Amino acid sequence: MTTEHMLLLTSLGVTNIVVAINKMDVVDWDEKRYTQIKTAIHTIFTSLMTALQVENKEARLEAIKYVPTSGLVGVNLLSKDNTIKNLEGHIAAAKTGNADAAFIESLSKEMDDIKAGFEGLSWYKGPSLLDALDGLESPAVRKEALAKQPLRVPIQQTLNISGVGTVLTGRVSSGILKPNSEALVSPTKASIVPVSVSVKTIQAFHKDIPQGMPGDNV
Repeated sequence: MTTEHMLLLTSLGVTNIVVAINKMDVVDWDEKRYTQIKTAIHTIFTSLMTALQVENKEARLEAIKYVPTSGLVGVNLLSKDNTIKNLEGHIAAAKTGNADAAFIESLSKEMDDIKAGFEGLSWYKGPSLLDALDGLESPAVRKEALAKQPLRVPIQQTLNISGVGTVLTGRVSSGILKPNSEALVSPTKASIVPVSVSVKTIQAFHKDIPQGMPGDNV
């Protein structure tokens, strides 16, 4: 993961993040090295969210999951039980199919490496990478919950268009934005006192839409 990727995730409002800290076999499953990398990534995310004034920053930082893995050895991509069970099935199938002895031996060596890897990660008590991904909140469920909350649309830009009037752009954070409705804008350049405005139309990508839902850029 690069800082550019982290900036994109943060600026696009991505809230479900799982960081796979890979190649742990290269550092001999060292917990201290894992902690160093995790801390460095967490620090960058903190700086980016602070600079972009992300809402609920602390909760979003707390929700980020960090998973130590080894893609080469195949450790902690799946749970230990599933990983070993899958490889045992491959070995049994190879023996039943009269596979080359060298191939069967390589599978057995892979089994030894996997067991050693999970033993090296005995200090890690969290989920595997797949389990962490499966545990993420469904976007549809989250969107439905946010839609029931009061309307919030952080304004990104204000445009004054001749013949049209004032156009505000922003991303719907919660609630549902509808045409012919009233909304409050606060603060403005003049005051922190909320100003009532009438919503005439809503557009996304230069096309009128019937309503703005959480996550929509309008």
